[in-house]
Amino acid sequence: MPLAASVTVALASLLAWLIFLNTSRHWLALVYLMGGVAGAGSAYHHWHRHHVGATDLSRIAEREAQPARLRGVLASAPITHTGQSAPLLSFPTRDTTRFMLRVSARQDLADRSWHDADGLVQVTLIGRTDIVTVGDEVELLGRLALPGDAGNPGEFDYAAFLRDQGITTTLTVLASDEVILVRRGWPTSLFGILAVMRGWGQQTLKRDLSSQHGVASALLLGEGADMTGEDWEQYLRTGVIHVLAISGQHLVVLAGFLWLAVRPFGFRRRYTAPVIALLLIGYALLTGGRPPVMRAAWVMAAFAGGILLQRPVWHANTFALGWLGVIAMNPADIFNAGCKLSFLAVAVLVWGVGRWAGEKTYDPLERAIAYARPRHAQIGIWLLRWLGRAYAINAAVCVAVTPLVAYHFHLVSPIALTLGPFNRQWELADFLKKSPLRAENAVK
Repeated sequence: MPLAASVTVALASLLAWLIFLNTSRHWLALVYLMGGVAGAGSAYHHWHRHHVGATDLSRIAEREAQPARLRGVLASAPITHTGQSAPLLSFPTRDTTRFMLRVSARQDLADRSWHDADGLVQVTLIGRTDIVTVGDEVELLGRLALPGDAGNPGEFDYAAFLRDQGITTTLTVLASDEVILVRRGWPTSLFGILAVMRGWGQQTLKRDLSSQHGVASALLLGEGADMTGEDWEQYLRTGVIHVLAISGQHLVVLAGFLWLAVRPFGFRRRYTAPVIALLLIGYALLTGGRPPVMRAAWVMAAFAGGILLQRPVWHANTFALGWLGVIAMNPADIFNAGCKLSFLAVAVLVWGVGRWAGEKTYDPLERAIAYARPRHAQIGIWLLRWLGRAYAINAAVCVAVTPLVAYHFHLVSPIALTLGPFNRQWELADFLKKSPLRAENAVK
């Protein structure tokens, strides 16, 4: 929606909310309040995506790449994509490194004078570099251009993808020696420290795991740049590519290990849960702070706050908190595929299957009959019930997300119906069914 229309809807709805707030029509006041929040969110999204400053590089850049020398601070860690050689490629590709640069100045190449400039630039370096990271100030010489729009209907729109991240221009640097370090700034930047830690982790995995380091980096650190196209194809066609996206499943596993590690020390659960929540938020930021993992981190923080304050935690409130957290960081993220799939899957688990996914309560006669059965019969019945529940939950999630997956990726993977339960999606449903006031359940 246009910015003026969004602001008008927000102000009119909030005014109507104030009018009906102290009347008997509370439901109408709630409707107007929702309309006001939606209008304000639309205005915030429009401003974030379309507003550019007077000195933004997009005002001077053109579709045809032009030489430019820029100075700025790295806003993201450099990610190197290894060159590939395949039978269907006419020529093997070279190694490339990508990162975002927050520009502070540009040089006029005619008279060598520097001028103020700003904006985010997507930098593509032909080659590798390990001398810079987040927070470092650098000087680059390359070819500046506006990103190209989609050439055909339905084609991936790279320009729109960059605009969602606040990036307005691209810069192609043809050699690594055109990257000059001006000032080392990562030690004073939180994200710079996290980027260095993530790089150290990638190097350790590469040294110790050899050929499997690409998958390990994706599973543990959220960095899939070292994975080959064949690796991605295997996970995509088997319908389990979600295990490579750091999300709530990874935080649940990590939280379980952390809780088991601190239980022998006898710490009080009221003060242990917030510490674990902070560690989980730190891990979410370490893996890149993408929407799915940040949604899970906010939910974990809400449950930890409920334990600390001894207050009940409602699923709808934690769900809304996850949305607000993602929107606050980048309002355009709620429209990408990963974020929508993450929230949709959680909604299905909580409100779609949460009522029947938990353990059933049997009457004393049924329990006595169950105990009277032989041990092997008890184990077999338990396994069948567990397997049936797992497949039922997985089927419900697959039915819900398959249209969205087909829309974004043009692919349907029926094999996910059989492989999904073994990815332990049912554990989250069982967890959500239980009381958030118990620390053992809230951190598992």
